[in-house]
Amino acid sequence: MSIIRTAFFTGLFIIVLAAGPFAAEKEYLGTPASEKAAAKALEYLAGLQAADGSFGKVPLGKNAAIVGFAGLAFLAGGNTPDKGKYGDNISRIADYIKSCQTDKGVISASGQAMYEHGFSTLALCELYGMTKREDLRDAIRKSIDLIVSCQNERGGWRYQPRIADDDASVTSCQVQALRAARDVGFIVPQETIQKALQYLKSCSNPDGGFSYVPHAGGSNTERTGACVLSMMALGDYTAPEVDRGCEYLLKTRPNEQSAHFVYGLYYCTQVMFQKGGDYWKSWYPEVRDLLVATQSFDGSWSSKNYGTVYATAVAALVLQLPAAYLPLFER
Repeated sequence: MSIIRTAFFTGLFIIVLAAGPFAAEKEYLGTPASEKAAAKALEYLAGLQAADGSFGKVPLGKNAAIVGFAGLAFLAGGNTPDKGKYGDNISRIADYIKSCQTDKGVISASGQAMYEHGFSTLALCELYGMTKREDLRDAIRKSIDLIVSCQNERGGWRYQPRIADDDASVTSCQVQALRAARDVGFIVPQETIQKALQYLKSCSNPDGGFSYVPHAGGSNTERTGACVLSMMALGDYTAPEVDRGCEYLLKTRPNEQSAHFVYGLYYCTQVMFQKGGDYWKSWYPEVRDLLVATQSFDGSWSSKNYGTVYATAVAALVLQLPAAYLPLFER
């Protein structure tokens, strides 16, 4: 029997969105320039897409997670599968990600399977929420079953789809998938949730940042954004670790020269959107204007390690975040 069952009106995450500090006002903060940049980015991605739904013309263009990020970027622009300017692009992305799933449930074609699996599952959940396609529901169930089965005793996950050691980055990726699955009607075991939350808390450092593994190592901005957003995704918006993490992010800010700048941009900007109020107003204009200023003439951005599709998709997501079309933006 599947570990995960679907249920559209119940869930084991306890989330309060209507009250408390995370009901703070979120001003739109988009500009005509940022909207134009996002539109140009989507045109760039659509122009690269292959018939099978991937972006195989460029390095890492067949990575299912990167394809998933492109799908999220199209959705964040208000497009839906088979509807809107990029409806066909989105549908082909759903088909491609599903085609990458093995009989064991893993979605991956790379060496670091759980990264690819987690982000691919997140994308499938958002796509399923728009379509209710039965084949996607079955794929998500297998994906989430796999994630639950691979959690170790400390509550974390690692690179490969098996119980092994753990790290905060891979763990955060799995948490994002679990929360997205919950949002479209899947129930996740309470034990899985609680263990993951305690794991993330154990990575919190005195300076407010988060370490790579529990109780060991220094902090950095990108990882802190991932851990804080994941704690929010698990329903703990008001933990001291969350508050300290947000203050740490305001002090350190993303470093454009970092090899993980794009990764950090994805997580940290969502954290500040969730916080709202002065956090959001202090954070977003700087990020928005940096992206507008650094966009290439063809509509793309580039990442040192992961190429143009990943960087462009994440930049488009960030620029479209204020419109909050995606459920992942409104936790």
